Parts: sequence; C-alpha cells; structure tokens
Amino acid sequence: MNKVVLAFCCACLGLLPPVVASPWSEFFPDGLINAKGEPVAPASLDGKIVCLYFSASWCGPCRGFTPKLIDFYKRYAPDIEIVLVSKDRNRKAFLNYMAEYPMPWLAVDWADSKVDGNLPRELIKKYHAGGIPKLVVLSRDGNSVVEANARMQVAILPEDYAEKLRNSDPKQSAQRWRKREEAKGKTISDEAYTLHVGHIKERYLKMAETYDAAAKASLREVHLGENPEWLDLVHDYYRQLRAEAGEN
Repeated sequence: MNKVVLAFCCACLGLLPPVVASPWSEFFPDGLINAKGEPVAPASLDGKIVCLYFSASWCGPCRGFTPKLIDFYKRYAPDIEIVLVSKDRNRKAFLNYMAEYPMPWLAVDWADSKVDGNLPRELIKKYHAGGIPKLVVLSRDGNSVVEANARMQVAILPEDYAEKLRNSDPKQSAQRWRKREEAKGKTISDEAYTLHVGHIKERYLKMAETYDAAAKASLREVHLGENPEWLDLVHDYYRQLRAEAGEN
C-alpha cells in the first residue's frame, strides 16, 4: 500500500498521534523573517526561550546594545531565539539595520509601529515597549513573561551596574521629568521637584540592591542542562565575562 494512503488511513482510524500546532504560529500569525528578508516558520521557536527585542536603527542606545546582544545570542543560540520587533520608520531602514551587523536572529516583518492594527504595534503596546532598546524574555510557550526588560542583564555585569546606579545623579532624571511635565502645561514647584529627586534616588538604591543580589547569585556554579532557565544562561554569561576580563 502507498505510504501516503497508509498514513491517511491510520489517521482516519486514530492510529496516529494528533498533530499539535506550534504555539508560536498563533503568536506570530504572519510568520517571521530572517536578516535576508526570507520567511521563517514560527514553529522554529518551539522549545526555545524567546526574547522580543524592541529596537530601531535610529536609536543610539540600541546600536550600542545590539553587538552585546549578538555576543550573548551566539553563545546560547541552541537554547534561545531572539525576535526583533522594529520601531524603524520604514521597511528599508528595518532591513538595512538587520543586514548591517548582520543580526543572526529572526524578526517580525516591518509595519508602521505608530499605526494601530499591525503586530509590531500590538506587541509594543502589550509589552510596554515605548522606550527602546527593550528585551522581553518569554517562556518557552510564550504564555508568560520571564523578564519584563532584560536589557541590563545582558549589557553589563550586575556588580558594575549596581555601582553605576549608586553613582547616578537623580537630578538629571528629575530635570528631564520636570521638562516633560512643563511641556504639557503643568507647573512643577521646587518642592515637588525636590521630592521627585528623592524618589528617584530611592529607586536607584533599591535597584542597586537587586543587582547586588544578582551578582552574588551568579557566583554559584551553574550546570546548563537540556532546558536551562533564563537566569542559568545569564549567570553562566556573567562568569564567562569575568573570566575573559581576567585573561586580558
């Protein structure tokens, strides 16, 4: 009997296991593309930790972060996949941005992120990606968020970032806040400004404590198993960076 006919008959009789659709096919209904603009099936993400990378070619901090993310990706590509969600102003700039590095990961095809009704716009709103670069880490099935913004986890060692936070001047952020509010027609008193400076400083110190804890946690020995967790990869990366810094 023909193999195709046999398979069809077995399926009809319930002798073959049902075909399970990839959860990523629903998450990315229009499919994905690579840096060459070629279509890639979302099912290629199955079993991987997926990171949404909100970025754009016109964004200076994005250009500074992208090479670091490429380094991280190349070390852990069997376990993770990164999907670019572009905020570029046109498709040509988006494709040029991917090809320039070149980016070794996938992307949602370009659509105007300022216009409602397309996937980039929906993802930006869903994951609060108004500011970029932003790296959102999803679970292996895409149903939950593992890290709402993992940018600094990849960009810098946690102990270095904790020190940077402690040395940051909260007045700079408060001045930018005051300028934005006054541009909206609001009046910000000196008292309100001073209070806001204190709030920002307090937030910096709390964040520094979080990154201190991350630095201590990353000193433990991590054995990457078959399905490592996101933090296992991050802590392994920290140890590699420390080792490489010691070699130089």
